[in-house]
Amino acid sequence: MSKRALLVFNPSAGQLWNPFRANEVVTYLAGFGWTVDPAPTACARDAERLARRAVSEGYDLVIGAGGDGTLNELTQGLAGTPVPLAILPGGTTNVLARELGLPLSINGALELIPRGRAKPIDLGIANGRYFLFVCGLGFDATVTQSTDKKFKRWAGFWSLFVATFQNVVTHRPFALRIQIRDQHGNEQQLKRLAHQVMISNTETYGTGFKVATGAKFDDGVLELLIIRGRSMWEFFWRTARILLWPFSNNKLDLEHFPVTNLYVRSRRPVPVQLDGDAHGTTPVEIGIRPMALNMWVPENWSHPAAK
Repeated sequence: MSKRALLVFNPSAGQLWNPFRANEVVTYLAGFGWTVDPAPTACARDAERLARRAVSEGYDLVIGAGGDGTLNELTQGLAGTPVPLAILPGGTTNVLARELGLPLSINGALELIPRGRAKPIDLGIANGRYFLFVCGLGFDATVTQSTDKKFKRWAGFWSLFVATFQNVVTHRPFALRIQIRDQHGNEQQLKRLAHQVMISNTETYGTGFKVATGAKFDDGVLELLIIRGRSMWEFFWRTARILLWPFSNNKLDLEHFPVTNLYVRSRRPVPVQLDGDAHGTTPVEIGIRPMALNMWVPENWSHPAAK
């Protein structure tokens, strides 16, 4: 019996000069006995609706073609169901594909789908919405909110670079209170003046930087990372050292706490982003849902962090 897949793709993801060709995916997978139904998204959060449709109609697989934002939307509809999610990376940074060690080309990732298997992974959840790899508070969320989407489609990664430069001068540190609980049930309250806070489900951040070293998305734990500093220059140099020398384990640059739950509040509202898309401001309550999503991975796949 032919297996059925719903191919969900964002026509606006990626760059203008390299549009996604759904018919090529349909034709290729048909050669392996798959029936693939293309389903382009029409508006924001439409991918979530399409994922729920795939579950209710009994599809065997959902293929997400697009950026990390599209994959995040699909996750909202697939979490807690048996239907797996496969990736055809077509976005700007493709963090999840990098974490999985998948080819960053659509054709390369497509060739791995016919012989794939389901792999359960953890999900983070922030104020009721799931995230796959990171919840960011502070500078990166400010950059996310200020990035022009039309310019991003034309310029790709360089649009993030421009938005980063625009916010460097005006960004200020923020005072936080963070209540955390670790995997052993121990609780701790932190008071920090910070520029950037990340709650990571994976090692990979941005375009391949290994920031949350040792993190895995199947260990039942999130990684709380705090970059402190009073001045923007201090934040800049600490961030540069973290990205360029991620295994230096310098606690002056980066504080690192394994957690399962946390609650963050601040004196003034601090922007929040989930998987590269804006998600309001603080306060935010964050937790983990172990093995909540089935990812479609190559049959011989093992976590890159274990190699």
